[in-house]
Amino acid sequence: MMLHRLFLLLLIFLALPVWAADTLVLGVFAYRPKEILTQRFQPLADYLGTQLGDVRIELRVLKQDEIEAALAAKQLDLVFTNPSHYVVVRSQFKLTGALATLISEESGQPTNQLGGVVITRADNDSIRSLADLKGRQLIVPGTKFLGGYQTQAFELLEAGIRLPQDAQIKDVGAHDGVVNTILAGEGDAGFIRTGLIEQMVAEGKLDAARLRVINRQDFPDFPYRASTRLYPEWAFVALPHVDSQRVRKIAAALMSLEASHPAARAAGIAGFAPPHDYLPVENIMRALRSPPFDKVTPITLGDIWKQHHLTVMVLLASLMLVSLLLVLLLRRNRQIEHAREAAEAANVAKSRFLATMSHEIRTPMNGILGMAQLLVMDGLTEKERHDYARVILNSGQTLLTLLNDILDLSKIEAGRIELAHAAFEPHQLIEETVALFHEQAHARDLVLKSICQLPAGRRYWADPTRLRQMLSNLVSNAIKFTPRGFVHVEVAEVVSAGDDAQVLLEFAVSDSGIGVPDDKQSLLFKPFSQVDNSNTRQFGGTGLGLSIIRSLAQLMGGDVGFTSEAGKGSRFWFRICATVVGDDEESRHNARSASDAESSACKLAGRVLVVEDNAVNRKVIEALLTRLGVSVRCVENGQLAVEALAAGEAPDLVLMDMQMPVMDGLTATRAIRRQEGAARTPRLPIVALTAGAFEDDRQHCLEAGMDDFLAKPVNLKDLEAMLAKWLPGRPAHGV
Repeated sequence: MMLHRLFLLLLIFLALPVWAADTLVLGVFAYRPKEILTQRFQPLADYLGTQLGDVRIELRVLKQDEIEAALAAKQLDLVFTNPSHYVVVRSQFKLTGALATLISEESGQPTNQLGGVVITRADNDSIRSLADLKGRQLIVPGTKFLGGYQTQAFELLEAGIRLPQDAQIKDVGAHDGVVNTILAGEGDAGFIRTGLIEQMVAEGKLDAARLRVINRQDFPDFPYRASTRLYPEWAFVALPHVDSQRVRKIAAALMSLEASHPAARAAGIAGFAPPHDYLPVENIMRALRSPPFDKVTPITLGDIWKQHHLTVMVLLASLMLVSLLLVLLLRRNRQIEHAREAAEAANVAKSRFLATMSHEIRTPMNGILGMAQLLVMDGLTEKERHDYARVILNSGQTLLTLLNDILDLSKIEAGRIELAHAAFEPHQLIEETVALFHEQAHARDLVLKSICQLPAGRRYWADPTRLRQMLSNLVSNAIKFTPRGFVHVEVAEVVSAGDDAQVLLEFAVSDSGIGVPDDKQSLLFKPFSQVDNSNTRQFGGTGLGLSIIRSLAQLMGGDVGFTSEAGKGSRFWFRICATVVGDDEESRHNARSASDAESSACKLAGRVLVVEDNAVNRKVIEALLTRLGVSVRCVENGQLAVEALAAGEAPDLVLMDMQMPVMDGLTATRAIRRQEGAARTPRLPIVALTAGAFEDDRQHCLEAGMDDFLAKPVNLKDLEAMLAKWLPGRPAHGV
């Protein structure tokens, strides 16, 4: 008896690890017969279980409605399904978001995209195009399938055929059933997902010669027959209740799965990629009014704030810049409308520009909002937070560059742009430009170098700031359009110095890039025009850069030009008139440099009154000023600023916003100047700090009595220079 008890205790002890092990249930969408998919994906479930160690992955192959029922009953922990079904369940249940996107494989070629195929029997000559499908009987695996219905329905919708109104739809429940039904002659045409024909051929279940693919599309590096555009492959997602550490392990296991692994070979896949953007899938479903977009559920502002308040705050801050950009675009639209009859061709170009501008704004906005959402997630490392913040900063700078291009074009067309002449050394200028783009060129494995054909140390009078802008634009374009090879930046005198020391300098950027086709070269240097205006263009941009370069070069007494050959590279150049700096001017320049160096040794000191109604802007400017070493007091409108100064507040400088409630900045400035005149007190420096960046805004500020002008968004170096100009300084340590 004692021996039996000991044996029973031993069995219980051995079974404890099994009882202690957790089980995660993985639901896989059954787009083919369940027995086939169970055999294919069981090794993948086993592989994930081994990677988690103490967790067993239970595989359940389910139809879409079965997955949704299991989710409602809280019976699933992980879901692996097609893109449209992922969008559906994401709208009904809380998910973590896609952990990974499937990379399928056929004939040794991996792809993380899928599409739809329209098939008919090879001997059916009555169906040759999508237009022939109107009024026909169409066999589908189900109307919820992305590759088996929705992609084809979207292509037909664009061809003028609406489903199911314009055809007879028969649902057979599975992709294999569609093929068999068509081969049996029981339907005119069928919809299946990409890859199925190749799989059934490999399994010996189909002779591909018996079928014909309608509207066949050929995509580079895509191994399957297709009739539609391509969309992201299947999504692998987790439910929120799954432990975050296990979710990370699952994501890592999916990403590290090699195509050669037995689990991948059994599933017929090449592994998994980082999650793709499933918005194109959602857009198809919206266009087709497929569930869950067949009805609208009222959403209150409280719902939005409760779930997305952090995102809303970031969005509002970002939209301030976008709003200003839209105001500028509306001004531009009104000007074009006034000259509509005289500039019909310009209106066509403008329409293209607006479409491009929407894309160019949304791209960095996606970076800002996407990274901001990631920043508020738990479990991020310090490096991840730094990287995400850097993406937000770079995306914001991209938006600001876009805004500055529009402002420059507006100033040029209004004849209000001014040049600031200063002594500069061309060799140093192109070296600095090359250094600025070194990392970008290195990332593309390009050879970037400068070539100076001028006497060493020779300096010239011109506008170096504008020259840097023009040269940077050309270098940026060259790197963008050069997939391999080199980019060279050159400067030389094309006309030697005469008695008056006037020269013609030529700056040129040569590359080994894709070049410009002969029939597109006439579009260059025209505002709002691009060589490629199609929806599938590979390279972004607004088409303003070259136009601005031409205008600036002509303003400097020069011109622009280029030579290019498609597939062999290009050489873009601009020339400007410049004056050689004489020996006596060089001496004065050195003296001024020494004086500037001495001035820069003074540390900022003083008190600044910030008048700004926006809380976010106050927080930003207060942080910047504090970092620069000055004391700060903030008030929320012009009336409070006037009252504070009348009560004896004595700042050294006022930073005044223009548009505020109660009392705006212009009215407040006039009131302050009246107080100074009545009390005979010294003039207090007032600098406009405003989002209004047009020349008219500057003039209004100066006319109201302000002393200077600083545009938002605030750049730290520009702010420091403005403070150094208007604040008293004190000697720095050691001076």
